[in-house]
Amino acid sequence: AVPINAGALAGGAGNAGLMASGGKHPGGLNDTGTVTASAGRIDGAIRHQAGTLAVAGAMARAGPFVNAAGAKLPVAGVYSLAGPLTNAGTVAVGRTASLTAPA
Repeated sequence: AVPINAGALAGGAGNAGLMASGGKHPGGLNDTGTVTASAGRIDGAIRHQAGTLAVAGAMARAGPFVNAAGAKLPVAGVYSLAGPLTNAGTVAVGRTASLTAPA
């Protein structure tokens, strides 16, 4: 079964398997699996250490995002970051998608 969040998680989330989210994560995310984010927010630090964090819809976030070597961040929707994006992995933004992050 794939954990699905359409509401709000209290605190942070950890994922080493499959996760689908369209809600709010106020405490950040530590990820080594596969996450599909279709809407909502992930606030707090994101530590994307391996696997894929796919943005498929309109997403926003505050806090730092670290995309480690070997990790993938494909963006097919609209992803607005209020915190910095540190990337050593792969970031791919689709032709009709957008990724906005501070310099």
